[in-house]
Amino acid sequence: MKTHDRPTPQARHGLLLIAALACVASGCQTAAKQDQPLAFPVKDLTPLNHTACLDGRAFHPLTAEALIARASRADIVLIGEVHKNAQGLAAANALWQAIVEAKPGAVLALEFIERDQQIELDDWLGMETPIKPDGFSFAHGPMLLTAKQNKRPVIAANAPRRYVRLARTKGYAHLEAMTPVQRATFVFPEPQPTGGYRDRFFKMFSGESHGQKMTPERIEGFWRAQTMWDATMADSVVGALTPKQRPIVLVVGRFHVEQDGGIPQLIRARRPDAKVFSIVMATQAQVDKARQEPDHLPIADAVWVLEEET
Repeated sequence: MKTHDRPTPQARHGLLLIAALACVASGCQTAAKQDQPLAFPVKDLTPLNHTACLDGRAFHPLTAEALIARASRADIVLIGEVHKNAQGLAAANALWQAIVEAKPGAVLALEFIERDQQIELDDWLGMETPIKPDGFSFAHGPMLLTAKQNKRPVIAANAPRRYVRLARTKGYAHLEAMTPVQRATFVFPEPQPTGGYRDRFFKMFSGESHGQKMTPERIEGFWRAQTMWDATMADSVVGALTPKQRPIVLVVGRFHVEQDGGIPQLIRARRPDAKVFSIVMATQAQVDKARQEPDHLPIADAVWVLEEET
């Protein structure tokens, strides 16, 4: 592909979100490797020093120490990541290690593990040997292993994909008839996220997909799926927050968090008193664009500037 033919960072980000929602539509799954031996991570904060960090409002540099201090003072920390970005994942793990050291009540929550997998996750956390859990993606292995090594809880934060797919195709009313056990694995968005978050989502999906333009009805279906994810993860985080159990550190795709996304809105609706600190991963081009739009919502409280988005 020629350089001038490469998609912009914003377009690539949109394609990643569309791919994730398409996975909901098709029910795709990742093959699991079983009995994979793992090694507990050694504490390493150097990625925090090697990844530029900026204040999300004033854009002045933040040192690793300042970032750790701000995150440690929060009740909830939202890490908006670029999926599978090695630089960003290393920085996120280093921040999690620092929070674990500073805050004995810190808890990890992950978008990528669904609520109905919580028992399997707890079983794995209680094992003496660090074997890869069957059926789990381990892109966030170092963070999980840090939690396991330090006996910290990990919250399976997200709604089961099969129910999110039903929300998209059949609507929330179809899910209301499910049993209480089933209903406990997902939450409907109340209130619905609004403002720029909804506008950005609909703009992203208003283009062509697989050579065809999506109908408004189909976009509404994907919006139901997106906001059910938001609501379930927000509820998981708020439900885990106690005076002795904080901060809750949620690792989730950037779109859910940035510019007052769905998760910050729904956390605020449930716990307006909670102190939320957000950090997202962005390219220099995205930071430059935000600098040029003074009336634009801040990207987040802090920004990690990635060398490459992928």
